[in-house]
Amino acid sequence: MNQFIILMLLTGTGFLAPLSTAIAEEAPIEISTFWTDITPPLGHPLCGGWIMPVVGFDDPEYAKGVVIRQGNLEVVLCSLDWCQLRNRAYDYFRETIAESLKIPVSNVAVQCVHQHNAPIVDLGVESIIPEVGETLVHADYDFIRECAHKVADAAKKSRSHFQMVTDIGTSKGKVERVASSRRLLQPDGSIRVRYSSAKDPVLQAAPEGLIDPWIRTVSFYHEDHPLARLHYYATHPQSYYGDGRTTYEVPGIARERLQEQSGVFQIYFTGCGGDIAAGKYNDGTPESRVRLTDELFKGMVRSVSATEVAPVGNLDWDTQALHLPGRKGDEYTRDHLEAIVANEEAKKVTRLKSALGLNWFSRIEKNEPIEINCLSIGDVRILHLPGEPMLEYQFEAQRLGGDNLFVAVAGYGDCGMGYICTEKSYEEGGYEPSASLLDPSAEWIVKEGMAKLLEEAAKN
Repeated sequence: MNQFIILMLLTGTGFLAPLSTAIAEEAPIEISTFWTDITPPLGHPLCGGWIMPVVGFDDPEYAKGVVIRQGNLEVVLCSLDWCQLRNRAYDYFRETIAESLKIPVSNVAVQCVHQHNAPIVDLGVESIIPEVGETLVHADYDFIRECAHKVADAAKKSRSHFQMVTDIGTSKGKVERVASSRRLLQPDGSIRVRYSSAKDPVLQAAPEGLIDPWIRTVSFYHEDHPLARLHYYATHPQSYYGDGRTTYEVPGIARERLQEQSGVFQIYFTGCGGDIAAGKYNDGTPESRVRLTDELFKGMVRSVSATEVAPVGNLDWDTQALHLPGRKGDEYTRDHLEAIVANEEAKKVTRLKSALGLNWFSRIEKNEPIEINCLSIGDVRILHLPGEPMLEYQFEAQRLGGDNLFVAVAGYGDCGMGYICTEKSYEEGGYEPSASLLDPSAEWIVKEGMAKLLEEAAKN
């Protein structure tokens, strides 16, 4: 019987209880790689419909992933060159992949890289705001569903070229002059925001701030032959956007360059970069994109060059279901959001964002959880988080892992709640807490879930 069905029978619920799946030591670990093109077509909305739609193509946008299995445990890690999957769209991608591979939905992790000239989509908006001419177009929902099936088909077909993993590599390389803090603390205690690009000399001269300068890489090997490399780095990925031209941006350009030069399949995941961007080092010009790409590429090369290889351990997959509290206040009530959505005089962006908020608060009303999960292979832990987590969550994961575990973190899973901030940031102000749909207390629920995941993974 399917392990997901067994779990539901034991718990009496359709929601996942904490789940840990261990595998017999004698079963080999195998991996396959997959990719497919998910570039939105001409005219498709970008960034949820509040910037210029697609007018041209600088780069394609890909879905790239791996299927990893040992014995009867099979998991999928997938990275999309899109801005966000929210609520029902995130569910749809996971469900479609899981159905195609006949595995539990909870065994699928889908993260976005968060490029901005790319879709933000929540399929739930389809029933809240029907498309009316060119007035309120959030996404081409048929195209979004088609992409989910393309990803699922690619993952399924990849099973025909599973390769045995004998060794796993871990490494990190320093990235110079890319990331910088978006939150600049002023002498009066307020926060000045430095976004992804900055032309103001004062913002450019301000300190880099607290960042994680390391790109972390997990590599899979068959004997001395690398099969795939997964990279994790914490910063907003965009150099400039809003011109209607699709691009996989700085991380995608660096990723594909490394794949072409090395012949090894490369995937990039954005870490906890909610409050990190390239603003100090980026003036928003095409020349800056080139320079930022070169610096990130050099960091990737440094990381690969520093790879330490060890025999692969056993595969484990642990899941926690979190019930995150919604933001309080009159502007976050259903009545307020519904009134904005219905107001034909309101700005398009405001109406669309209110529709996204309605979907999130509907989820809370239904007591639907958000899942986080952790892949364990020997001493390697890969943690998958929702939303746009602040850097503090990445540091917390590393603290929880201690000196004995190699911990990599991918953010930007289900982005229904927007930013995942620290409680303190709501008092400080700044952009991130203003754009979060979570109560400040959510910090401690997320951190507790992370601790349980890493503790459970350490037992296996």
